[in-house]
Amino acid sequence: MDRLVKAEAKEVEVMFSKGQKCSSTFKLTNLMHTMSVAVSLTTTNPSLFSINKPFSIIPPLSSSSYTLHLTHPSDHPPLSDPPDAVTVRTTMLPTGKAPADHLRRLFSKPGPHLFRDAVLTISFVGPHVAQFLISQTSQSRNHFTKGISSLHVVKLLEASGCGINDTVLHEAAATNRIDAMEFLVERYGDELDLDSVDGEGRTAIHVAAGEGHVRVIQFCVSMGGNPNLVDWKGWSPLHYAAWGGHVEAVECLLECSNVKGVRDREGRRASCVAAEREESEARRRLLDLLRDQNGWSPLHWAAFKGRIKSVKVLLEHGAEVDTVDDAGYTPLHCAAEAGHLQVALFLLAHGASQANLKSFPRLAANFHSSKITSLHFLSN
Repeated sequence: MDRLVKAEAKEVEVMFSKGQKCSSTFKLTNLMHTMSVAVSLTTTNPSLFSINKPFSIIPPLSSSSYTLHLTHPSDHPPLSDPPDAVTVRTTMLPTGKAPADHLRRLFSKPGPHLFRDAVLTISFVGPHVAQFLISQTSQSRNHFTKGISSLHVVKLLEASGCGINDTVLHEAAATNRIDAMEFLVERYGDELDLDSVDGEGRTAIHVAAGEGHVRVIQFCVSMGGNPNLVDWKGWSPLHYAAWGGHVEAVECLLECSNVKGVRDREGRRASCVAAEREESEARRRLLDLLRDQNGWSPLHWAAFKGRIKSVKVLLEHGAEVDTVDDAGYTPLHCAAEAGHLQVALFLLAHGASQANLKSFPRLAANFHSSKITSLHFLSN
């Protein structure tokens, strides 16, 4: 006789949820027509798993259900290589009944009376597992499970009923898992919405831009993703790339989107967001890239609009006070043309040059009519 009981499935699938108590139920059936069978269930990792009925008795041709519990809630699925398992051992029990202590002693003594009927692999499924697998680097994935691939991830999604527009796509974008994204697109085709948003209104392109993952941005755009969308706070992918200091991502987005002048809910362009970064070579490159079609920097715009607080912030973060646009205008020229004398005074106090003001007659007229003689804009 090969075995006394039959397992309903070869695996025990546990629906994993972060920080939650997780469990799974499985069934064993007695194959004996006239004899009761005693059953012993053990796991390869008793510190992680417990079973509600480690010892039991199944009557002839009957079935019994068992529940496997994950002992401690966790933020990550406890994956291992090889995977943990439940071992099913059995023995015939002619009496049909026995106390738990007797069963424990019965299975503690090896011998031909014991059968090893099954080894049930413990597997974790659910969107949180898929997100965890996608978020791992190749090196760390190989550490806990060999050969893990995008196919495994898709199987997890399908087994758990996770929608294809769930945040798995965002997790893949955040961790530069373009292989997983390619597989999802190939697997689901037109059903996949590359512009689906997370709880903050961000698409996968937003997420990739914030991390500087250029290939993911290019892939999403090539598959129909929209790089012009904004999230709940009005940020475009370009805002995220600028905030993160990702020069190549900014260059990529400037080529495939039309959001250079888009303002967020606070009125800031991507160039203003970049200007708030600490002084660095990347910051300088970003500000050059993000100038508008006239070559205006964030400081030009702030001066022209009379936003003295913005001017102050930009200068505090290292903005060049005498930067010039395509026509040779400095921020001081912009403030003068718009009649924002308070801004002009502030720029002068921070070293702005008034050397070229006389070459702009309109500016000279503006300041002459203001009667703010203390500026001496037109003095020799």
